[in-house]
Amino acid sequence: MSLRVAIVGYGAVADVHADQLRTHGEAEVVAVYGPSRAEAERFAVRHHVNAAADSLEEALSLADAAIICSPSSLHFEQATACLNSGCHTLVELPAAVNVAQIDLLAQLAERRNRRLSCAHTSRFLVPFQKVGHLIMQAQLREIRQVVYLRHIVPRKRSWCQDALLHHAQHPIDLLLAWFGYLKPLSCVALPVEGEVRNLSMLGRLENGAPVSMSISYDSKLPQAKMLVVGSRAAVETDGFSFLRSSSGELGEHFDEDASYHDAIRRQDLDFLAACQGGEQAVSWAETRKVMSIISEFRKMPLR
Repeated sequence: MSLRVAIVGYGAVADVHADQLRTHGEAEVVAVYGPSRAEAERFAVRHHVNAAADSLEEALSLADAAIICSPSSLHFEQATACLNSGCHTLVELPAAVNVAQIDLLAQLAERRNRRLSCAHTSRFLVPFQKVGHLIMQAQLREIRQVVYLRHIVPRKRSWCQDALLHHAQHPIDLLLAWFGYLKPLSCVALPVEGEVRNLSMLGRLENGAPVSMSISYDSKLPQAKMLVVGSRAAVETDGFSFLRSSSGELGEHFDEDASYHDAIRRQDLDFLAACQGGEQAVSWAETRKVMSIISEFRKMPLR
């Protein structure tokens, strides 16, 4: 039996979720919620969704599960509402703003006996999965350094987005999945107060190898790269469109949009299978570990 799903939010990532779910029989998108009924109705027409609502309670009353695709500042409040309504809940990154909120959501999900999941989409991107396989199989030998760079062209949004709270979670999640350890060492952010738009972080792996991560929301020249340097070989990918190695053994190209959409599809199907009793690829405990690392970086002087 397919699950009835409500989409919370009607932005770009909500479009991808709705598109991917429409082509699979595991779920039916039955409602979309957003503060503007007119926008919700346009989304509903675009994705052949029966109900458009400007009341979250109305949308959730029609559903068994919810996918939260709204602005980041609303995620914790809306995830709480979804769980309280009895809906299994998948929430886009960031799921919350601190560890305390992560724990509150876990406790609520346990009390309501509902599945709770966070969208760790990078885990489902094929190029990153292939890098993870190389690391797990020790094909790079001893890891000497990891460099992550994500510089994004400025975007006009009606809401604020924090680089430390949002995009930094992607490389941190990958590092914890691949190595099981990351020690925060330093963090430099601009601006220091308010919304962090430019960020550099330094950490180390358990073997002492340095990790550097740089994120910018103000770059006029977009950049995306994850470089893993091993004693035998180095491997590089943007996670979406290419994968190459210094040894020449790898040299693959991917369609960027197709890679992203496929990752969302497989992530959503994993969540829906978990809602029906299956195993989940990324546990809430792993979401908590990521937030714990973010919290350690946030405690450091951001200048």
